Amino acid sequence: ITIGTLQFAGASYNGTYYGGAGYGTIKGTIYNTFKGLGSYNGEEMYNGGVQNGTVGVSGVTNSAIVNDYDTSKFTGGYANFAGIAGANNAGGSNSNSVTVYGNVINYTKTGYGTSGTSFMGGAAGAYGADYLYNTKMPASGTANDVNPTAAASTAESSASEKLYGNAYTWLRSGLVGAGYDYNIVLGGGYGFIKGNTIMKVGD
Repeated sequence: ITIGTLQFAGASYNGTYYGGAGYGTIKGTIYNTFKGLGSYNGEEMYNGGVQNGTVGVSGVTNSAIVNDYDTSKFTGGYANFAGIAGANNAGGSNSNSVTVYGNVINYTKTGYGTSGTSFMGGAAGAYGADYLYNTKMPASGTANDVNPTAAASTAESSASEKLYGNAYTWLRSGLVGAGYDYNIVLGGGYGFIKGNTIMKVGD
């Protein structure tokens, strides 16, 4: 079990956050608590899972990643949010290769982007826009519409990012989707997802 807790006390956070690991396998649950006083130094990235690797165990559908994310008291900047990975600028290198077995649960809260507050650039319940230009994935088209089972099989075998489970996201309050180049608001996101994606807005 990995527990990642960041409690800010007036500090400025700068960089890309991964709740799990840079590389490797995590068979337990990743719990992230990211909240407190502070600020972002411009546009930053929050990823609840791992950069490259596996979270969970095949065949087990417990919670794989739980994100408790609250920047409502931050005084500036903003972050792009991804429940698992890929919270990078659109058109990234698609360098991540991640597979998650189990559910992803996201509780998020942020500011409204007014003077002296923060906001959320974009939000994806699972995988973010770093995978937007993954040319391995089958494109939408008539052939895939006619045979969706074959298209799903191709997507599963080709995707570098996979989720075997559900993605639940609660956008409790704040301004979301106002990033410069990462302004998505998606219950799941990009990649292959074998499960349900649910996004709720408001407390």
